[in-house]
Amino acid sequence: MLMASLIINNIKIAYYLPLLIIAGIGTGIFVGLTSMYLLKYIKKIHFDKII
Repeated sequence: MLMASLIINNIKIAYYLPLLIIAGIGTGIFVGLTSMYLLKYIKKIHFDKII
């Protein structure tokens, strides 16, 4: 955020930081849960039958 505010010469961009943190946490949880369920599903598939 510091670099962005220096580049555009406006410190008010820091007001977006709480929103970005919340969005990042939500997205991270979604990606983590999706990956967990996909890995469980993929482990059940027997690739020996396909090849």
